[in-house]
Amino acid sequence: MHFYSDDRSWGTDAVASHERLLQALRTGDVEAAGRETREHFTDGAHRLVKHLDDLGVRS
Repeated sequence: MHFYSDDRSWGTDAVASHERLLQALRTGDVEAAGRETREHFTDGAHRLVKHLDDLGVRS
């Protein structure tokens, strides 16, 4: 979706999140990997809802 690429902080945040997730996977830190996955998903969901609100799709 284009709205993620239009969000200037998303790219930086996504890369940092993926780096933390990969580090957790490398070290076998299941709790950190799960936490990072949930936070990454939740962040994306919040960005989507904000985008839809900005478009007036949700009211």
